[in-house]
Amino acid sequence: MKILNILTSTFILAGFSSTHAQAGEFAALAIDKNNGFYYGWSYNHPSSIVAEKYAKDECMKKNGKNCTVVLSWSGNGCGVYRTVEGNVGTSYGWGIATTQAEADKIAIQNVLKRSNGKIASNYVWACNSNDKNKLKIIKNDDFNVKTVKIGSQVWMAENLSVSHFRNGDVIPLAKSDNEWVTLAKERKPLSRIFEDNSNKEKQYGRHYNWYVANDPRGICPIGFHVPKSSEWKILSKTLGNNPDVVATKLKSKTEWSGTDDYGFNALPTGYIYYWDGELRGTKYSAKFGTSSSYNSSYIDIAHLQDDLKIGAMGKYTEGYSIRCIKD
Repeated sequence: MKILNILTSTFILAGFSSTHAQAGEFAALAIDKNNGFYYGWSYNHPSSIVAEKYAKDECMKKNGKNCTVVLSWSGNGCGVYRTVEGNVGTSYGWGIATTQAEADKIAIQNVLKRSNGKIASNYVWACNSNDKNKLKIIKNDDFNVKTVKIGSQVWMAENLSVSHFRNGDVIPLAKSDNEWVTLAKERKPLSRIFEDNSNKEKQYGRHYNWYVANDPRGICPIGFHVPKSSEWKILSKTLGNNPDVVATKLKSKTEWSGTDDYGFNALPTGYIYYWDGELRGTKYSAKFGTSSSYNSSYIDIAHLQDDLKIGAMGKYTEGYSIRCIKD
């Protein structure tokens, strides 16, 4: 692959020059997942339909046999696509962010997950060069978010389990009780896989301290954010505002004593206690982090057990599950 700087003002693609601003600009990436060297980019298009079709056509022109769109977006954002060298394999990865540098960090990590640690030196990138609207992800096969709509809100229907901030920076990971206590004292972002068991991470997610939840680099997928305590209160009100009834409606049917009326599927993942780093309360409770702080000692959390309590019951250095909510 060649490195393409497609922000160059003289570059023209599909009849749309980057010297002319569009009311709204759309971009897309299509690849052949069976062979990462076959790909197609498009950018600065007037609609997602046009951008995705162009990207798919470009992929097919490179002899891709099963080209599919894996990424599309609108607004002020950049996508990066990387592959390993041909003599190593066909592993690939992509990233999307507000800048090319941030997207590249994500793409590099994406490749490493597929390549068993082999570095991907080949890359191309594309940006909507003139659109100043906020970045909006239309499609991203690398991060398909399960969601549930309850009233006017759209929540993730599973616990967050990401290892990197939105810009590609690594979130520090504690692997034991002692590590959690030691690192938490530094009052910096920290995560921990549920029960320190990577086989359970996808189902149960990770625990994060408040410094992750409130970090400006962002932990939720683009288009989502860590909820404020006020947004948890809106959820409770939507479900009737009876703490006992609300709890039952949110709890999982299969792993908890709930009815899971809306598909929120809350799991009893407990929390990580600040004093000794122990995972506590599993099987009968779950504590969810928010981005809201109460004072210098306490933060607001949502505590789900026999009922749902929302308020200043959490510590900055404890670990909580996170459910992102749509912007």
